[in-house]
Amino acid sequence: MAGSTPITDVRDISRIGYGFMASQALFAALDLDVFGRLADGPKSLLTLAGETGVASHRLIALLSACVGLGLLGQDGDRYVNAPAAATYLVRSAPMYFGDYFRFQIARQVYPTLGHLVDLAGCRTLLDVGGGSGAFSIALCRRHPQLRATIVDFPSVRPTAEEMVGEAGLSDRIRFVEGDALATPWPAGQDAVLMSYLLSAVAARRVGELLKRARQSLGPGGRLMLHDFMLDDDRSGPPVAALWLLNAVTIDPDVASLTPGWLTEHVVEAGFEDADLHHVIGGITRLLLARAP
Repeated sequence: MAGSTPITDVRDISRIGYGFMASQALFAALDLDVFGRLADGPKSLLTLAGETGVASHRLIALLSACVGLGLLGQDGDRYVNAPAAATYLVRSAPMYFGDYFRFQIARQVYPTLGHLVDLAGCRTLLDVGGGSGAFSIALCRRHPQLRATIVDFPSVRPTAEEMVGEAGLSDRIRFVEGDALATPWPAGQDAVLMSYLLSAVAARRVGELLKRARQSLGPGGRLMLHDFMLDDDRSGPPVAALWLLNAVTIDPDVASLTPGWLTEHVVEAGFEDADLHHVIGGITRLLLARAP
């Protein structure tokens, strides 16, 4: 049988049913920077209460939950980071990705995408549904000759412009307000990026977005599609499957994206040289293609 091993114990069902409690404990600990406060070694409840400003009789409930989940350990009456927490959940750690869970924005994705995508020779990038502009910022930093245009809803613009300004890229990244399915896209682009967009629109409209990308790109232009994707047999990965299930709450007609399904639509839209890469293992993938 394909996919994960079928569960046999009622406790496994309970772990699924109560999983949101564990995630909330993780989010709360990240917001309070519990793991960062323990980066230099164990600390007592009273010390952590003083540093976080949370009453000790409340904080102990959170710390106990983190111990139970294996995120923290106990050293006598003091708390200590678990090895994985020390590696991935301390803000100053090189492999930190706690903000992925806090803000649904994985810091490690942006530089990773920059390594996967070769934009040498590209001068214009269209970031469709680019949100905060994090991908445009990362790609412009990596490619000094690049200028980007973000297309997204008006409500997103203030956040994007603030982040772009903080990055010192206001002269190279501009914003076009509108719905990606209705607003005209600038023509003559060297590259088009759509990240987390195709999983948020009805399946029947994916081809429309790809057609718009094809029309916006010049000859040899590069198409970049970054999104949650299932395996072709739809047996997993489980985290990608859960994200795509969540997408149904945005639009009940969204596609459960798979590499094969998406590649077929990309080819139908007139692209060639489709190539797939893993970005966040078990969660997102990147499909690259070129306009003829």
